[in-house]
Order: sequence, then C-alpha cells, then structure tokens
Amino acid sequence: MGEAIDHFVTQRHSFSEDEEFNISFSTSPDPAVVSRHRALLAEAMGVNANLLFLPRQVHADHIVRVNAMTPHDLL
Repeated sequence: MGEAIDHFVTQRHSFSEDEEFNISFSTSPDPAVVSRHRALLAEAMGVNANLLFLPRQVHADHIVRVNAMTPHDLL
C-alpha cells in the first residue's frame, strides 16, 4: 500500500470560549473563521493547509478510501 495517515483530528478545542474550533465550511456560518482554523490546524501539524483532506462526517455505511486521487466531491 505505501500510504498512511499522518495526522487525524477528533476533538474541537478552541482558543476562545465563545467559538468552537470548527474546520467545516458546511457547519460554520463564517467561512473566514473556518479558513483561520484550518490554517492553525495545518500549522500545528506542520503541513500545508491546501493539502488537508477534510472529509464530511456522515452517519451512514458509505466508506471512501482517501488518497491524493480522491475526488473532492467524495470528501
């Protein structure tokens, strides 16, 4: 296979009690906040924010294997 997960995120902790650490454009009313959070996450992981794979969370039985070739509409 040769591919591995380098990092993953399971909790949303914020720097402020007034806002959660939201990294999803689909659940946040403010895209600028999400972009800032994604940049902070990428910086903490030592990766380029443009290379983050951030799949949608769904409660279903559809499984997607994520790699560099995965279409963004499946994430």
